[in-house]
Amino acid sequence: MSHKTHGTLTIRDVANHANVAVTTVSRVLNNEPNVREETRARVFKAVRELGYKPNISARSLASARSYCVGLFYDTPESSYFNMLLVGALVRCREEGYQLVVESFGDDFKGGESSILDRVKQLTLDGVILPEPLCNDPALIDALYECHIPYVRISPQSDAHHAPYVCVDDYAEAYKLTSYLISLGHKQLGIVRGRQKDAPAALRYEAFLQALRDHDLDCPPEHQAYGDFSYSSGLAGAEKILKQKQRPTAIFASNDDMAAAVIATANRLGLSVPEDLSVAGFDNSAIAMNVRPHLTTVNQNTRELGQVATELLFKRIKGFEEGHESDELFTILNTENIIRESTAPPKLFAGRWL
Repeated sequence: MSHKTHGTLTIRDVANHANVAVTTVSRVLNNEPNVREETRARVFKAVRELGYKPNISARSLASARSYCVGLFYDTPESSYFNMLLVGALVRCREEGYQLVVESFGDDFKGGESSILDRVKQLTLDGVILPEPLCNDPALIDALYECHIPYVRISPQSDAHHAPYVCVDDYAEAYKLTSYLISLGHKQLGIVRGRQKDAPAALRYEAFLQALRDHDLDCPPEHQAYGDFSYSSGLAGAEKILKQKQRPTAIFASNDDMAAAVIATANRLGLSVPEDLSVAGFDNSAIAMNVRPHLTTVNQNTRELGQVATELLFKRIKGFEEGHESDELFTILNTENIIRESTAPPKLFAGRWL
């Protein structure tokens, strides 16, 4: 039997396909409690098989929800944000929500009252806040004023007592720096991330601590600020690699900047990893698109977006039922991925370069 086209499918078609009552389908799609998991799974299976798309406008009229959640961003040009977005979109699609992507970056300088007005206009059920917005007091105050639940990704602290998801940036950066040192590198450089981002600060602190623990240091001329963009990685690598005494290894705070370090090294006639080892952080798509493939930290950014969205749905449900979500934070697993961009430093004329 052929299915109806998406435009003519109704909730009754889903109910018939799943062999349940129409009211049961409605309760499942509205994420209401007291539905058996077996029944819930059968309804979602029918939704997928039929290609049914819930009418969000009709659902919002029948409840207090808008069935829209927001993902706010500061700068969207990084691979990191793109994968966060994909993860959030996948989870929203599964729950029948629309995702509103909204800029609250440096281009928005309207002050606290304008932020409050913008949040009110969006009529969102909840908001996902990546760094650095998750640490913005004016934005958080606006969400609190509007009684909008929010979830943070990699916040600077848990002082706001809102759910958050993160990875252990410090531990993984420390392990990756220690790995570079174990290869024999004694002169290491770093291209740092944005100063206002908590993960960037943690990665930098871990880098310095790993050096100290091995009786090494990193002079200022081997350090450069970046903002997680490819262009800032180019500028940072240029500064470091044009020094008379250059490092034999560079750790960049994300993969976009690490790819830029490789590009700059090649332009200056340096071979990676023979003349310079390069490591990044994220394991984004660019890590496998550069040559040589990039040693990096796999933090599964798409999963960060998915888990943050799942935490937000739980928080929305808690707000409706008059209680806070019990799940306050989730720390995702990470691992160092060793690839061809790192190797022992080259021995030349009886000494390490």
